[in-house]
Amino acid sequence: MKRTFILILITVISMGLVAGCAGKTTPADNAAGETPTPAQDSDRDSIQSPPMGITVNKIIFEVLKPESLSKDKQTTISKLKLGKGFHYWEEDGGYVIAIFGGEKATAGYDIVVNTIEDNEGKTIIIVEETTPSGSAATVISYPYTVIKARGITNNFIVSNTKGERFANLVLSDTSKADKEAKIVDGTYNGRIDTNSIEVRLDNGSLQVFVITEVIDSFQDIPEKSKLTLVYYTNEYGQNIVTDIDFR
Repeated sequence: MKRTFILILITVISMGLVAGCAGKTTPADNAAGETPTPAQDSDRDSIQSPPMGITVNKIIFEVLKPESLSKDKQTTISKLKLGKGFHYWEEDGGYVIAIFGGEKATAGYDIVVNTIEDNEGKTIIIVEETTPSGSAATVISYPYTVIKARGITNNFIVSNTKGERFANLVLSDTSKADKEAKIVDGTYNGRIDTNSIEVRLDNGSLQVFVITEVIDSFQDIPEKSKLTLVYYTNEYGQNIVTDIDFR
């Protein structure tokens, strides 16, 4: 009887030990696919968290009148406006940006800046190029706009609403210009813009001249006035007037 009791006691103790071992989870078990602990969940979440969003700031800008610029800058614009692109310079802690639409066959074209954004150090400028709404004067035109903005970098990306990019225009070597003086007679047809006039030459052709160097001579000059121009052609094909005589 005593021997039987001892055997039963040993059997019960053995069964308890086996049950205890089966309830433990070893590191090897976790590696084989067991459910991770809360600490492991936290580590995984920190690795898979998405990056911070891109910072985009809307920039307030001012549209400048060309006549408010210095004569040097007006001259620069008159030289660059033949091409399509943009040109900029620093001024008063910000940047002035001139944006050119290039040569157009008629009047009525324009360029309007829609938005300026600072996008992670890039200055994104979107412009709208407008076309004549109806009939327009048959005269060569060079639409452009000049704006000023602060809080931006000079890493400019300028494009129109169609996604077409504008090139950064710089003044090239003026030694390429034809500095030989030329003289023509014609009739004054009027201003194209602040720095340019249209003249019908005595041979009947229409020609555009840049008057930046003699602009003071064109105060209150009536259209159809007869004149003689002395000019040269610069590296951009522009006719720069150096002297004028009204007949």
